[in-house]
Amino acid sequence: MTRASRPDTHHKEGNDTIMPETMRAAVLHAPGDIRVEHLPVPEPGPREALVRVAACGVCGSDISRMLRPEVAYNLPLICGHEFSGHVVALGSELAAARPGRGGDLVGRPPRFPSPRGGASAHGADSLGAD
Repeated sequence: MTRASRPDTHHKEGNDTIMPETMRAAVLHAPGDIRVEHLPVPEPGPREALVRVAACGVCGSDISRMLRPEVAYNLPLICGHEFSGHVVALGSELAAARPGRGGDLVGRPPRFPSPRGGASAHGADSLGAD
């Protein structure tokens, strides 16, 4: 992955992906205070993938966190946990396990299944105890 000097630039150059140095993000600073900001593009950790987001949804839990002080998380918070996009970089462990897999289209489900099974084992993630 190569860095581009212009924000929000993204294109392929041969087998290399040109990534911007910054990304746009909706950042929640306080309930009702959401700002679109340019932030540094993170480097993926060893077991992480960097995804260039193509589409992002807002769900009911986002709305309550964004507007009601009693349910807000630790702030500031980058909004948007339901998204899809293209893999542009892999952390070292993922790259070793899946070489050449950049560019894959991926999606992040609204909830992750519980590693303990239960309702998650039957596809009912939202009904699990955790």
